[in-house]
Amino acid sequence: MALLTTREVAGVGCTVQGSPLSNAVIDGNFIALNVDLALKATLVSPTLVQPNLGTPASGTLTHCTGGAATTAATLAVTRAIYGNNFDGSAALTQVIGSAYGGTGNGWAKITGPTTSEKTFTLPDATTTILTTNALVTSAQGGTGNAYTKFTGPTTAEKTFTLPDASATLARTDAAQSFTGIQTITNITFPTNGQILLTVPSIDGHATGHTTNAFNSGYSSSIVGDLVYLDSASKWQKCDANTLALYNGLLGIALEVKADGNALLVALPGSMVYATGFRDFTSFIGSPLYMSESPGVITEVAPTTADAAVRIVGWAIHADKIFFNPSADYVTVV
Repeated sequence: MALLTTREVAGVGCTVQGSPLSNAVIDGNFIALNVDLALKATLVSPTLVQPNLGTPASGTLTHCTGGAATTAATLAVTRAIYGNNFDGSAALTQVIGSAYGGTGNGWAKITGPTTSEKTFTLPDATTTILTTNALVTSAQGGTGNAYTKFTGPTTAEKTFTLPDASATLARTDAAQSFTGIQTITNITFPTNGQILLTVPSIDGHATGHTTNAFNSGYSSSIVGDLVYLDSASKWQKCDANTLALYNGLLGIALEVKADGNALLVALPGSMVYATGFRDFTSFIGSPLYMSESPGVITEVAPTTADAAVRIVGWAIHADKIFFNPSADYVTVV
């Protein structure tokens, strides 16, 4: 019998490799082999080829189930981000408005806390915040003056009450001028201190001592009446002809008042301006007297028997006098 080496076995479809074959029985289309066959097969990985899809036609990509990500120049629908429209074509550079929690101003900057969160409470109203680079005005509770400084209390809160009007505060380093009625308690004059009296320029005013502590005992009709304080603490008109009416405390009425009302009166030692005075133009510097006519000041001394001759002051202007009554008087005999 012939020895077989390598051959194809009809009907099997494989290649038989091995030692020289013996004992092969060929029977028609079949071969009977009395050998041990070693079958070998080699698996080869397939080669994948990417298909050429070509260039897609223009259109809108509506759905993607996989594959590489796609890009676009702009968003199909513009979106608003904190009030500013964004379509993807450029980065947002606009200022975030106040309606979205921003400042609405590209130059606003807030600094401060460095270690933990702090809360700054602003008023629920449109207003101006006080800053360190501008004066705090009077409307904001400040002085509006960069050179004003207050000092004083060191241990507890103190209250300083200012007038509800425009006024000049008294100073300790310069002479002071005041108008109107001022109330000052416990004035102490320094050595060589003095009070400077000016001549009043308004009718019914006096520079010097005044009082409204007593009522009028008559209904006056003019400013400038010469009055005395009676035993009932009321002001009455003076009269050089009656003892009880010329030897008391004298004053000059500075206003017209009805009987029973408080009357403002100039006291001795004051300069008085009253258009109700007689015309003293020709008697400036001359002494003035209590008149025999009730309430009148005159430049002529009384001449009626038993009338009092009492100097009440000196003329300094046509209708202004230095009121300084003498405590002494004489009577005409």
